[in-house]
Order: sequence, then structure tokens, then C-alpha cells
Amino acid sequence: MSRSPDGRRPSAGRDGGFSLIEVVVSLGILMVLVTALLPQLVVGIRSTSTSRLVTQAKGVAQAELEGMRNLPFHVSYDAGGFRDVLDYYYKDLGQPGTSAVCLSGSKFAPPQLGWAGYVSPGTARCSYEPATGAFYRTVRQIPAAEGISAFTVVTSTQFLSGSTPPSAVTPPSGYTTQSAVAGQPASSQVGATVTVLYTERATLRPTTMSTQIARQPPLTTRVRAQAVANAVEVGSVTSAGVPVTLSAGLLSLSGSLTHASNVIANLAGTSSGLATGEKSSGASKTVSAPPSRAAAVELAGAGSLGLAGCDYGCWGATRVDVPSLSATEGLPLVGSPSAPAQSLLTGPANNGLSFGNSPVADYRPGLELSAPLLRMDPDAVSAPSGVSAACAPGSSGAQAYAAASGYVRTTAKDAATDPGSVESCAVSRTSSLSLFPTAFAPRGILLIELRRAAVRCRVAGAAHTATVTHDYEAVVKYWDGTAYRTAGTITPSSATDPLDEIDLATTPTGGAKMLGDYISSWSALTAGEVKTSTAAGEAVAKLPGVITLTSQPVRESATITSGDPTSVISLTVGALSCSALDVR
Repeated sequence: MSRSPDGRRPSAGRDGGFSLIEVVVSLGILMVLVTALLPQLVVGIRSTSTSRLVTQAKGVAQAELEGMRNLPFHVSYDAGGFRDVLDYYYKDLGQPGTSAVCLSGSKFAPPQLGWAGYVSPGTARCSYEPATGAFYRTVRQIPAAEGISAFTVVTSTQFLSGSTPPSAVTPPSGYTTQSAVAGQPASSQVGATVTVLYTERATLRPTTMSTQIARQPPLTTRVRAQAVANAVEVGSVTSAGVPVTLSAGLLSLSGSLTHASNVIANLAGTSSGLATGEKSSGASKTVSAPPSRAAAVELAGAGSLGLAGCDYGCWGATRVDVPSLSATEGLPLVGSPSAPAQSLLTGPANNGLSFGNSPVADYRPGLELSAPLLRMDPDAVSAPSGVSAACAPGSSGAQAYAAASGYVRTTAKDAATDPGSVESCAVSRTSSLSLFPTAFAPRGILLIELRRAAVRCRVAGAAHTATVTHDYEAVVKYWDGTAYRTAGTITPSSATDPLDEIDLATTPTGGAKMLGDYISSWSALTAGEVKTSTAAGEAVAKLPGVITLTSQPVRESATITSGDPTSVISLTVGALSCSALDVR
């Protein structure tokens, strides 16, 4: 055995470790640290709990105030079963069922549902409620839920005067929201104080928020003008059961003056769509002002609904003329007779305008139909799209096969030479439309031409005199087997519908067919169907459609011998309206 130099054996694996004294000293130091940090840990835990409760209480109070703001200020009792903020928060002068005892010693006492009711001036109230004046108290209890504490919500609502600062207003004797007469608000604004009470460490604590809610009077429209036109609108349902539409010559102009002046022009040469959401259009534009917008022209070439071929909707070149728009100085203006807003079909490609609801192979064989079911007449010629000073089709403007034009004008009421006026104008026309071409009538069973249609609404002068003018002319022809015969020329002088004189079931149209084989019903606008109104500084006019038509089913049906009823074609030509209002 080896020895150390001093002759002693070396120690065998001795581990010094901690002595008892060292362990006692360490524990002592730890206890001192824990004793020093424990109060801070407890305060931190309590602060987190308090912060959570305060945050939740503030959220409940804010939600209560937002709910009050989102209610109407006042809806008269005789208007029907509608509820307003007063119905919930200041419904009558009924006294609380239980007198409020706000404190229990130095602590807040829990509010009771029986405290709800009218608190008259001078009556004792809690420190978190309005200090003076009459108010109405509501009490609502929110039970605890997962992660949410229990809360009691006390809302105090006062009528307030319009002074600065506002003071409380006492409702008149007999006030109740359950009466049209006695339910009139005591003032046009209320003050709301929401207090949310919650329990923390066996102590009831409040969080309070306040706001003012004012009656918002409806905006008074001082000037309004609108012009709308739709030259052609046709619709049906595809063999897949999807509605499809096609329109040409779409125009919508509007201008108004309330607290601000604004104008909007919505124009489309053509527009087509399927109910599945697929849409396509020719030249189109939506513009608005204020303050003003310069004139522009939008062009688009031939187009379709986006499907192969022209089974549904196709059209040639289109154009929209966007006139100068202005809303400055409270005078809405959209174009003029010399430079109107216009939506035009200008090109003959794709038959100019064509529409169908199925491939030609799906049409009923007995009708001998060709595609498309509607198109521009191959012999159609274009016409100028302008507007005259009297709101009628003019001799200027771009050549178009379908056109909708118009303008909105407002003049200053205090002008030296004009006591003020508001005017709107819409004009429309189409070249000849061909419907239901067949082997024996290649140009179509029917030809429809809208030579003109116009409406003008005007309010002018110090007396706000309202006037309306309208005019239209359309010609309907049908193939009689050898030539086209005029079924009727429609004008405002037509007291009766000339199309009613034709018996669809017995009028031949060639090919051993009758008009009734293709047409289920048709009608022309008569003088009595034009809607006009002139009263109280307002002029309104509406032409619901100079020509309307519904076809027979054009597709076969496996179960119905007369064809698939969803395959009928609906057509409206020349739908226009206008309005003008001036109460400045």
C-alpha cells in the first residue's frame, strides 16, 4: 500500500457536503426572503383580480350605453309596436316598489330589482346616481358565468335641457310612453349614468360611466331630382333552371341637397347576368360628386355573357358619355340638354343585341325557332342619341341602335333672373327589335321599334310650381305569312291598347302557325297607365313600359305538352321615370 509523503494513508472518497450549520443558515436566509416578498406577491394577485373585475365592469357599462344609443330616441305609441330608448329607460312616473337603501354601514348595499322606477327631485338617491333632479332608475342583474363575475347594473336616465351645461328636466304630470299624447319626451336629449356593481373580497364596489343621447331629427331633403331609363330589358330561365337577364340602354341619374349636396350617375350600355352570379356588361360607369367631375367617354367593343357562342346574351360596341357632374353651392347638376348623360349601343356586331335562354337544339321543334330569340332587326338603322332643350330625342349626338339619355339640373333660388328650379329628364329609344326568327320568317315573327320615349319633371318659380311632361311612340309589326303588318302604333293619344284588338289565337303568322303559338300576352302603354303627380313642390312621372310582352314556352318539357313553363321570355321596352322636388 502506498503512503503519502508524510506517511499517512490518503482519505478514501470523502464528500464534504453541507454541515448542519450551513443548512440552518440557508433556511434562515430563505425565510427572510419569503417573508419580505410574500406581501408583494399577495398584492400582485389581488391587483390582477381587481383589474379583471374592473375591466369586465367597464365592458358591461359600455355595452349598456351602446345598447341605449342604438335604440330610437322616440317612436310615438300610435306608430305601432316599436320600442324606443324611453320605453326601456324612462317609461313613466311610477315610483320604485322598494325604497333604495344605498349603504349598509360604510359599504354599498346591493341594489334590488324593486328599486326600479321614477325618482322625483329631492328624493334620496345613491352617491353613484345623479346628485340633483328627477331621473328614472332601472336595475338589472347579470348572473355569473364561466370567466365572468356576477354584476348588478343600475341605469339612471334624466331628461336634460339644451342649456350649457344642461340641467335636469322634470317630466310633466301623467307622462307615460304608453300614450301618444302623454308620451312626448320632456326634452330632446337624455343623460344616462350606468353603474355596474360587483363584489370584491366581500365588498360591493361600483364602476360608473355616463353619456348623453340626443334626438336626431331626420334629414330634411330640400332638393331632389332623379332620371331613370331602361331602353330594353329581357329575361328568362335557362334549361339548367338559372334566371338570365339582358338589358340595353341603362341610365340612372340622381342629385339631392340635404345637409350636403351630392350627385350620382350610373350608366351602362348593356348589362347581362345569371342568377349564379356571373355578370358581364358593355361600357359602364358609376361616378359621383362633390365637388365636381369632368366629362368623359367610355367605350367597349362587342361582348357577351362570357359563355361560348351567343346562347344567352351578346352585344355589339357600346358607349357611355359621362357628362360634367357638379354638386357645388348646393346645386346638383348632371349634364345638360346639349351634353346629356348617355348609355348607347353603337355597334352591329353580334346582331347588335341578342338574347336566348338555351342552345337552339333545345327549342320546341314545332315552333321552328332560330337563334337568337331576340336581336336587332337585320334591317335596323341607327339614330342620333341627343336630347333637345324640351327633353325629347334630338337630331345630334352619336348614332346608336339603343339609347338612354338624360340630365339633372338645379338653379339657384336667389338668382336675380330665376327664383330657382329643379328639373330632371330621361329619354330613350331603340331601333327595330326582331323577336322569334323562324325558317318561314327569318327577320322574326315580331318587329318592335321604340321611336321615342321621354319624361320630364320640373319644379320652378317662387310658388314651387310642379309640371310633368311625357311622350312616347312605338310601332309593333308581325309577319302575316307574306309581309309585315302593323299591329299598332302606340302614342299618348291611344286611349285604348291597339294590341288588344288582335286575337292571338286566330291571327296567322305563316308556316301554319298563329301569333298565339309564340306570344302568351302583350300590351301597349295607354294614357291611363302613365303615372304622374304634381303636388307640394314635387313632380313625379313613370312610364312602366311602352311595350311589354310574355312569350309562350320555347323549350320542350318531358311532362308538360305545352312546353317548359320556365322557358317563357319576358320583354319590356321603354321603361322611364323622373322626379323633382324643391322645398328650399
